[in-house]
Amino acid sequence: MESQPPQQPQPQQPQQPNFNVDHWEPDEPLWMTKVPEDADGNPALMAIQNLMYDDQTAEEIAENFKEQGNTCLSRGKRYYEDAIKFYTKAIEQPFKNDKKRSLYYSNRAAVNLLLENFGRVISDCNEAIQLDPMNIKAYFRASKAAYDLKKYEEAVKYCLQGLTHEPDNKTLEREKIKSEKQISLQKDSLEKKKNLLAEEELKQKTLHKILHERGIVLGSSLFDLQNREPSKPHVDENNKLHWPVMIIYEEYSQVDYIEDFHEDDCMGDHLNTMFPPNEYPDWDVYKKYSRDSLEVYAILNQVPPLDPSKKTNERPRKVRIKESSPLIKLLQHKSYVLPGLPILYMISSKSSFKSKFLKMSIDELKNL
Repeated sequence: MESQPPQQPQPQQPQQPNFNVDHWEPDEPLWMTKVPEDADGNPALMAIQNLMYDDQTAEEIAENFKEQGNTCLSRGKRYYEDAIKFYTKAIEQPFKNDKKRSLYYSNRAAVNLLLENFGRVISDCNEAIQLDPMNIKAYFRASKAAYDLKKYEEAVKYCLQGLTHEPDNKTLEREKIKSEKQISLQKDSLEKKKNLLAEEELKQKTLHKILHERGIVLGSSLFDLQNREPSKPHVDENNKLHWPVMIIYEEYSQVDYIEDFHEDDCMGDHLNTMFPPNEYPDWDVYKKYSRDSLEVYAILNQVPPLDPSKKTNERPRKVRIKESSPLIKLLQHKSYVLPGLPILYMISSKSSFKSKFLKMSIDELKNL
């Protein structure tokens, strides 16, 4: 049997180097076609850069970086950060052409505008304008960034500066009009808020004046009424007071409001509406709070008066309110201090809780 000659090993094909540059597709032949982003510390990359830039001026190298930045920008959002790095490399080259350096700053600003880095956009555009006052795109991009930062007056300023160099530029004119419209809207909104504040201040002054004239003593709010009070006290055209009145059902720890209680209204008028015949609130599980069983109480001296001169040594005490008595009679009682808004306690005479309520201290009632 004839022996076979030994096979000769096949020569291996040289592999292309893998430069492992961030953000590039792994299948792309980066070498010899793309400029490495940072060759420092990598001898292979530095060698290729030296070959690529051999005999090139700093301005030509910068232009090459700019073109690489343009390529990245055209490829979409995934490559925007690479575009910024290439434009930065172009800016850093030691050449003396201010117009080109201005363009590179403006290009970097364009990418940052897409990435919504508006502060960086304005910074780069200012550099671009300083290098080349005729760089119209820098004015436009700075205006766009200022607009998105809601700095509308600054946006108008950039547009006006650009229009001094190119008066017929319709894009800058549109941006200027857009920003001027926002300035006008801001002024209108500010004026409206100012008028509303002045109107509210006048209402409060009128309210306090009438309270003083009627002998109503105002005290600090008993409860934190934020997001709970459905309306505000006000004075009508006849100088009559309207109040939101808080109703507390202490037995069930329930709270209700009468949103508009006219000072001449009696409690009985509202009870007829609140408790129709043969109907009970959902929380009244034992059906004891019927119209004929309701008793209404207020607390005198429940809070200290805001005016120290009105302070007395009288102790807080509960008093029953007659259904036929108008609200103003309670408010003008010599021992009643208004705890922010009128507060009334509703009790059923059919409930055993009534005796407990009458024995409860005022401090207990405050812990709603």
